[in-house]
Amino acid sequence: LQRQDLPGRQLFVKALLYELLGCLVRENALLSMPPAPTAAQVKKMETLRRMLSFMEEHLQERLTLDEISAHFYMTPNYFCRFFKENLGQTPMNCLNSLRLEKACGLLKSTDLQILEISLSCGFNNLSYFIRLFHRQMGVSPSRYRAEAARPSGVSGER
Repeated sequence: LQRQDLPGRQLFVKALLYELLGCLVRENALLSMPPAPTAAQVKKMETLRRMLSFMEEHLQERLTLDEISAHFYMTPNYFCRFFKENLGQTPMNCLNSLRLEKACGLLKSTDLQILEISLSCGFNNLSYFIRLFHRQMGVSPSRYRAEAARPSGVSGER
């Protein structure tokens, strides 16, 4: 096999390469590249990106489904269906999740009162904010702040 001039050497090497390729295919070791997105898929992704950006830019405002859907020239029903089919959650659940994410950041990085944080994140009802926060995060906002302020590695349990 070391000599270049052996008869049939090229065929032997090709056979070994084909055998190797066959093993890789059999073991699913060759991953095919996903097809490039179609123009329709690109447009859909861009629309979803714009929807999320719009929500993030208007978190502190009182947004209704009618207002958001009208901004994208859709009926509320179509907007909800389109959003849920592509992102797996309703627009209002997504908006609340974005608001809670902002609230978590403010709880960690500021000394603002919980009412101020609630209002600045678009929640007009403090008890609703606390209830939603607890449901999603598993702790109250004040407990979340206290745990975030605790040095890492220090447990509150004894």
